[in-house]
Amino acid sequence: MKLILLILLLIPASLSAEKEWVQKHYAIYEVIPTLQCTDSTNCYAFADSVGFTIIYRSTDQGNSWHPHYRNDHLAQKDSVYEVFQCYALDSMNLYMTYLRRAILEKSTDGGKTFKRILFGDSILNKAGNIFFDIKMYDKNIGAGIAMYKLVLTDDNWETFKIIDIDKPKLAGGPLFFIDSNNIAVLKWYRNDHEFLKYNIENDEWSLYNTGEKPPEGESLKEINDVFFVNDTLGYACGSQDTGQGDFAKDIIWKTYDRGQHWEVILDQEHEPVFGLSDISFRNEKHGMAVGSWGKIVETTDGGVTWNYHEVPDEVYNTIRMLVAWAGEYPIIASNKGGIHRLEETTGIDEYILKSIDINIRQTSDKLLISIEDKNFRKYKLQIVDLHGNIIQEEELSSGIGTLFKPVNLNVLYRLSGNETNTAFENV
Repeated sequence: MKLILLILLLIPASLSAEKEWVQKHYAIYEVIPTLQCTDSTNCYAFADSVGFTIIYRSTDQGNSWHPHYRNDHLAQKDSVYEVFQCYALDSMNLYMTYLRRAILEKSTDGGKTFKRILFGDSILNKAGNIFFDIKMYDKNIGAGIAMYKLVLTDDNWETFKIIDIDKPKLAGGPLFFIDSNNIAVLKWYRNDHEFLKYNIENDEWSLYNTGEKPPEGESLKEINDVFFVNDTLGYACGSQDTGQGDFAKDIIWKTYDRGQHWEVILDQEHEPVFGLSDISFRNEKHGMAVGSWGKIVETTDGGVTWNYHEVPDEVYNTIRMLVAWAGEYPIIASNKGGIHRLEETTGIDEYILKSIDINIRQTSDKLLISIEDKNFRKYKLQIVDLHGNIIQEEELSSGIGTLFKPVNLNVLYRLSGNETNTAFENV
């Protein structure tokens, strides 16, 4: 009679699910400057590779990624290349800017074609000037921020208006719409956490919020990214120089009034010590922030507590890390590190085979079993027939080293394998 040997991990069902980052898109030669989900299923990764721009799209919550648009700049001898800040309003309206010139490309057909928008003879058209950020309020109203210039549109970039920014103000970096008539822009790109407000109707600048003044000898806290969960609740992430080389602390802020007031809810050093660059929330409580060189931090209680993740091997020492939520799944991307999704692994046999060593020997009347598990968990041995009937059952202990535990057999069997699910026959 052929029987099956089962070794099962004895832990409560609620604890059996482990989470791990699983690579969903391999991208060793690609730089991914924007990762964004427009709803619970549609996500976009804007990538720059050797000579071409490519947009990847996922329609299954980040589980698989497929080329959605490609433009070969090198083949066309196009001087505009290296996609930079991008934005996806919805599945039809996509926007791209580039690293070396402040130009904009828009698609209104879901990424099938893009139209290039140039900005005449203004300072925007000069090499080296770029859009630090671009946002759309709706299908018509949008804004982009470049050094000394705020660019506005009310007809989806068919026409535009360029607003000068006084040098003492110098806005740049993240921007967001307070409402359809007011825009908040960071006062100083990567050097502040105060926002200016521009009133479109009145053509008027004002200070939108007053940042925290640092103690003497400390640098300013710097905002790198802003994410709003709804019309009032939002989060921001950034860094604060420690004064030791390029090292910086992780800083996260929270606002309840659309950015007029911010409170710091995370302020600490954590390896790698280069601050945080991107933040995204699934809902009011559950969110993540990431930083270059491999850093992921998560909260499930609205920022009261934060837990740092162990990052996947492909993400170590990569730069420009990004995070977004594909429905219930957080996804991350990094330059040359591809795209990963955080998933639950619930298969007990798969988990055992990956994390522990199981050794089995057979004598004339015993099975000698050793389970090497540094967590010292309990396991259950089951011998069942092919119909699923349990013939014999025992509880086993585990340990660090190879220590065989004898299991007396009620009848003698011939072992025919050495897996956690092992078939063997009556002798």
